[in-house]
Amino acid sequence: MTDRVLRVGIYRPAELPQSFRVYADNVERYFPELGIEAVHFDSKVAIPQTVDVLWDIRSGGGNPPLEFLLDSKIPLVMTVHGFAPISLSGWEYFQTIKGAFLSKKYARDKLKRWEELKEGVAAMIAVSQFTKAETVRLTGVSEHKIVVCHHGVSPEFVVQEPQMPKENYFLHISNNEPRKNVARIVEAFQRLK
Repeated sequence: MTDRVLRVGIYRPAELPQSFRVYADNVERYFPELGIEAVHFDSKVAIPQTVDVLWDIRSGGGNPPLEFLLDSKIPLVMTVHGFAPISLSGWEYFQTIKGAFLSKKYARDKLKRWEELKEGVAAMIAVSQFTKAETVRLTGVSEHKIVVCHHGVSPEFVVQEPQMPKENYFLHISNNEPRKNVARIVEAFQRLK
């Protein structure tokens, strides 16, 4: 009996945001030891027909599945990173009058696409329990199709310095959007000092 390799077609379009590329790269580096082969593609015409599953890594902002991925008849797995532009108010997310005005249509259009396409997704990976709950609430995708897989931290980022600073500090790693509520975190930190 031979060990069969699982072949995963990973949709990686050229305009993929860096955060999604970093996510995929860090997951993919464990594929060989798990017996998984990654096959990248970047368009409808390039979908590999010899893979066992397609993986769409770019569902941030509540992006629904792309129809051409569903039309391929190869099971589709999606990673959902969040729904902030849909679940937050337009002003809270976009911080502009135009964004606040257009956000309702933006959210409505995305949710309509989810309603039309959700049954075609074989499984979903949510990056947190909160994202899973939002996926169920906003899209109607069955919770049984969704697995939570948190982002990890590689041991290579843990550095033991012989002399760490004595003063209190906190480290904030994310983009500096108002919805991240950094000002309130700093305020709370100041009160704890």
